[in-house]
Amino acid sequence: MLPSRNLRFKTTWGYPLLIVIFSVVATWEIVVACRYSRSHVSETDWKRVGAYLNERVGPGDLVVCQPEWLDPLCRKYLQDVITLDMLVRPSNAGYHRLWTVEYDAQQGTFGPLAVASTQLAPSEVLYRFSSVKPHSIEEVEFSPRRCLSATLFPGREKIYEFANVPAGKLQVFLGVADVFTRRDIREPALLFMESGSAVLRGLVGVNDGWQRFELDHPGGAVRVRLSTEAKQRKICLEGEVLSD
Repeated sequence: MLPSRNLRFKTTWGYPLLIVIFSVVATWEIVVACRYSRSHVSETDWKRVGAYLNERVGPGDLVVCQPEWLDPLCRKYLQDVITLDMLVRPSNAGYHRLWTVEYDAQQGTFGPLAVASTQLAPSEVLYRFSSVKPHSIEEVEFSPRRCLSATLFPGREKIYEFANVPAGKLQVFLGVADVFTRRDIREPALLFMESGSAVLRGLVGVNDGWQRFELDHPGGAVRVRLSTEAKQRKICLEGEVLSD
């Protein structure tokens, strides 16, 4: 009889406990489902964002997406407003207004997406390296960049010379291109640049992304030398002069 009393004891207390457990699990599933439905970006959400931007984005505007994992989806769904020049730009220079499409599951206005605009500091691009030299579009840290690309080898410098570069703030950008060689070859690329009497030195490693170097250029010639100790290093170079 003792075992049966134990069994009745367990049965008496077991059913209410199971009901409580099932209720907690069900509540948790409802919460997760609600959060998922709120966090999931539907095609309708993207169409609404596209329509919103199409009505507002004009010449001199720049559209970007945050965080970075959202960028491929932006390129797919917002190709009417995100141009190739926006995607491969070296910087935000030359744009007047910034539109940011951001993933925000709590505060989104288009499902989990939010759109904000900010005024950018005025700047005029007077000169770009890629406007006077052969260039290509390369991948740097999983982003496309329009640049002067070259493959470097030990003991063989790559030299670029630019004549009649206007005076202003000179920004030089350098990145290691090609995800496969970044993975297998780890040595950095070295930058040596001469602008009048000024000399700029820099180093870019495989995990440094799109590095920016800056100096005041007095006007005239600019000479850039690139080198590496790696057995092979593909690099991506761009430069621009901004008005003061």
